[in-house]
Amino acid sequence: MGHPQEAPQYFGVTRFNEIYRKVEHESTPQEWQQRYLQSSHYQKYVIQRQQSLEGSALSRGPKRLKQQLPGAQVKTISSWRQFLILSKRNLAILMRDRISVLLMLAVAPILGMLDLVTWSKPLFNREDGDASLALTMLFTTILFAVMVGALPTMREIVKEVDIYRRERIIGLQIVPYVFSKVWVSVLIALYQGGIFLVFKLIAVKDFPHDPGILFAMYGTITLSVIAGMLLGLLGSAAAPNQSVAPILVLVLLIPQIILGVEYYPLKPLDPLARFSTSFL
Repeated sequence: MGHPQEAPQYFGVTRFNEIYRKVEHESTPQEWQQRYLQSSHYQKYVIQRQQSLEGSALSRGPKRLKQQLPGAQVKTISSWRQFLILSKRNLAILMRDRISVLLMLAVAPILGMLDLVTWSKPLFNREDGDASLALTMLFTTILFAVMVGALPTMREIVKEVDIYRRERIIGLQIVPYVFSKVWVSVLIALYQGGIFLVFKLIAVKDFPHDPGILFAMYGTITLSVIAGMLLGLLGSAAAPNQSVAPILVLVLLIPQIILGVEYYPLKPLDPLARFSTSFL
């Protein structure tokens, strides 16, 4: 009971989202309750409001109290406003974790450097190229793109599930929350897709340089990274805790890798393999 703007000062923190961790890990619920009962906030928002309610009930008789009491204002925030607030918060959290940012920016160039060693042979040349190896290169490129996209997001939702549940109580909508995660992932995917393609052009000497093919390749890699990020968010949303999230993402990803092979040996599973190939 109290105004949200007074909460950080009351709990002795600088940011609102630090309150949840402090409440859960410092003191017991009973101790927090006793602290609140002895505070000025309890006197202002509970005792004084009860006294005001009793006085109004006596003066008005059976009529219900309709006046709005201090601290009782409820504001309705639009979906667009929620999206902007959540996006700003996600960017602030991301920028504070500089190691994670550096890893997300560095993983594509690091994997791209492996291309300089792995795909140095002619692949697309009509005379001495290797069609089978070219297909392997394309498949592994998409596979790496999906994995690079899934790994950073597999804990994105489950790590803040307690905050999410509390904010849902006060009006948080699902669509703005999800899209505030997705658009950041799309920006990172645009960068990583470009880096993957640039290293392919450097490593594979006879890689087609037709603008249409390059644009299609860039779009395919970028969409694969986005698909991996969405898969990671799905696993993060379904996981009960952060420890289970990576296992759940692997459970979702590995069958698609196996069934996504071009020529799957088990004919009864061929329709499922074709379905997986459409995603991978």
